[in-house]
Amino acid sequence: MAKQYTFILLFLITLGNLFAQDLKLPSLGEELIGKEPKIFAPGFFSLENRIEGRGSFSPDGNQFYFTVSDMSFKNQKIFYSVYTDNIWSKPDTAKFSKKYANWEPFFSSNGQILFFTSNRNPDTLSNHKDFFFVTRVGDGWSEPQIVEKPINSQFTELFFSQSKNGNIYFTSNRPKGKGSSYIYLATKQPNGTYSVNKIGRPINRYYLNWDPCIAQDESFMIFPAVSLFKISQKADLYITFKTGDHWAKPKNLGKLINTKANEYGPFLSPDNKILFFIRLAEGQKGDIYWVDLNTIKNFNTQIKLTP
Repeated sequence: MAKQYTFILLFLITLGNLFAQDLKLPSLGEELIGKEPKIFAPGFFSLENRIEGRGSFSPDGNQFYFTVSDMSFKNQKIFYSVYTDNIWSKPDTAKFSKKYANWEPFFSSNGQILFFTSNRNPDTLSNHKDFFFVTRVGDGWSEPQIVEKPINSQFTELFFSQSKNGNIYFTSNRPKGKGSSYIYLATKQPNGTYSVNKIGRPINRYYLNWDPCIAQDESFMIFPAVSLFKISQKADLYITFKTGDHWAKPKNLGKLINTKANEYGPFLSPDNKILFFIRLAEGQKGDIYWVDLNTIKNFNTQIKLTP
């Protein structure tokens, strides 16, 4: 037991050094990141008898907020851990997440706002899920506030993801979507308002998709999807690249990432160098996995990495 604790402690110190140094991969070491997806911090962030979900790191890498759910997905909370004195604190429930169901946190690019999904809005017609946010107040957060329309609607909104220019990508089941959910884009206008539209073809033409994970520069997007032409209804991760205002046909991330289990909930390190995602097999717990984005075959020359 002592050996296991020592290993976890050394792992967390090394992980802390990684994020404290702006996510420079060499400081992590190949024995930790590997060339294949591995469970992220087993025994610390990824635990038994629960399901971990989408997370988000602060831009400086010193805070990590992530979703924790029971095995039935009925009780969902946002946990957090802070890096101080060369070690990560024991994950605990965020103060703003102690009531209601809350999940899928996302840091703004300046680290001053944390967006998340919650069922605390009684006016929502479908499943009571809307986007909320808290703003930085000293070392803590403000009381949650609801994100205004047209980003929120009278229907369900999930998986808030924002590029550096302010554009917001998310999933909603609002009317006129194709299938049970659809990826939407909220484009920031010069006056600060937003115009919301379905993201359109080719992303939704052949797939049922959700959980959009947008790169900070909008050069690529990773999302889970179920192909309409495959018998298997499991979710795989796909990637699409943007040229001008157009998205390329999505590509399956292949056997290195996708398995017989469901892969979903992708999120990126602040420098776009590490891909995190959830792997959930039927009847099993779901864990956060991580992998160096450069190890994804056929994509490493197209993905822009922050120097």
